[in-house]
Amino acid sequence: MQSVAVEGTIKCNGLPAVNVPVELHVLETYSKATLDEARTDSKGYFRLWAYKYDYSDIEPKLTIIGNKCNYVA
Repeated sequence: MQSVAVEGTIKCNGLPAVNVPVELHVLETYSKATLDEARTDSKGYFRLWAYKYDYSDIEPKLTIIGNKCNYVA
């Protein structure tokens, strides 16, 4: 079993980015598997956590969805 946790704060022009969807996923052989998803709170904070049973190492990716500040994740 492997686990991963990601937490952080997203800001846009110095202010908290509120209600922004974020997603934690891994790329599978033929698809993208979503491990966890959330939205930022009133302070721009988010926390994602997941575990996966896999024989090979997982390579988790964080995606900030629909951002308007031109973030490159």
